[in-house]
Amino acid sequence: MRTAVLALLLIAGAPALAGEPPDTLETRLAAAQRYAAAANMPKMLDDSFKAASMNLPEADREKFLALTKKYVKTESLEAMTITAMVKHFTTKELDALANFYGSPEGQSAMAKLGTYMAEVMPQVQAEMLRAVQEMQKELQAEQAKTPGGT
Repeated sequence: MRTAVLALLLIAGAPALAGEPPDTLETRLAAAQRYAAAANMPKMLDDSFKAASMNLPEADREKFLALTKKYVKTESLEAMTITAMVKHFTTKELDALANFYGSPEGQSAMAKLGTYMAEVMPQVQAEMLRAVQEMQKELQAEQAKTPGGT
């Protein structure tokens, strides 16, 4: 019996012995906050808005940027992000994200993300709209074949 208890204690303590951080809410929160600092959400959002503004007529860009700064609550978005990350990721995963976004390569990728998203999102939205329209056509056709139309 003592051997089984000792084995369980060794197995349970193996991550700590291997140098892995414990996976607790506290360690997840600390790692998520480190990620948020490394990712620099206010700058990421600002870059995204600037890139998105390029899809507007030049005369409307400054107004759009001023309105986003006025109404988008960056602190709330960052808090929501941290809360969701703590819920869905382990401490080890969050540490990996923070390490990446804090690295020169991660920072370079983040600097390009706003422009990338501004280019891709209109295409993604158009494809989703096309797919929904096709689904609606198919459902309407099926309903038309059904006696009584329902």
